[in-house]
Amino acid sequence: MSEFTQVVPIVSAEEYRAAVAAAAADKHELYAPTHTFKRGDEIVGAVSLASCVLAMPWFHTEKMGRRDSFTVINSMQNTLRMQKVGHVCIPVGPQSPFNKVMVPLGFTSLGYWNFHACKL
Repeated sequence: MSEFTQVVPIVSAEEYRAAVAAAAADKHELYAPTHTFKRGDEIVGAVSLASCVLAMPWFHTEKMGRRDSFTVINSMQNTLRMQKVGHVCIPVGPQSPFNKVMVPLGFTSLGYWNFHACKL
């Protein structure tokens, strides 16, 4: 390895498409990337930094029905739209009944991930 890997902001639609295509060629899905990882001129990775708001709601199993849940999700989305947020990510566990309805609600499934968090 003769060059260091650099984190480079995506500044054009062409760079965005190139990052998504590079991930797809490596059999990975890339959602809302903002920066590429480049070694020389080659894209070797990418990241979505603060381009997608993370929402981690909890819905009481017995005290909230379907209508309540849909109303809350719609309200969260509208609140984010009013703040000019372009994307929202809602992690849904494999046991959740929401798995059946997220795609019909307009969400894109990114598959299952082992979701990690850390305090900064």
